[in-house]
Amino acid sequence: MIKLVALDLDNTLLTNDKKISLTNEKALKAIHEQGIKVVLCTGRPINAIWHYIEQLGLTEATDYTITFNGALVINNTSREVLAQQGLSKADLVPLHEFCAANGFPMDVLNFEQVYPITDLNDSIYQLGGDIKFEPTSFDDLPDQLYAKTVAAADPAILDRLQATLTDELKAKYTLCGLNPTFWNS
Repeated sequence: MIKLVALDLDNTLLTNDKKISLTNEKALKAIHEQGIKVVLCTGRPINAIWHYIEQLGLTEATDYTITFNGALVINNTSREVLAQQGLSKADLVPLHEFCAANGFPMDVLNFEQVYPITDLNDSIYQLGGDIKFEPTSFDDLPDQLYAKTVAAADPAILDRLQATLTDELKAKYTLCGLNPTFWNS
């Protein structure tokens, strides 16, 4: 039998200043040493949370992380993918058209980097860690699998985005809100 503890990061494991408390660090290291698997679960890419993985010692050959809100399950050391799902460039076309028509920003994330879409309004999206940002027009976006898109803007703009999102788009995509302090993490 595999024993496992799965933990979300933001507003769960992490403190308000995006740190793992010493108490939680000691407890998680102790159960990990007892053979209980500790799996971090996040919407972020693994490179953005690698420092937490190292802090907790989750770097053994049998340690895994769930990233991109479940779109990628990956081995922490080998980076072998256990499960992956995402969006094609064609899947992103309706979102891009909506953002272009309404003046919203859009960042597209594959499983390794962020593409701020340059033919749209500027985004305020930021990620800590070793994440490459490659500003790209939508037309020049590579035809590959993407993990998710992000619309990062001031709260009033995001409220307008949510209010104007069409029923068709709501049926096709899942809208997730984020804590505004995330943009500076």
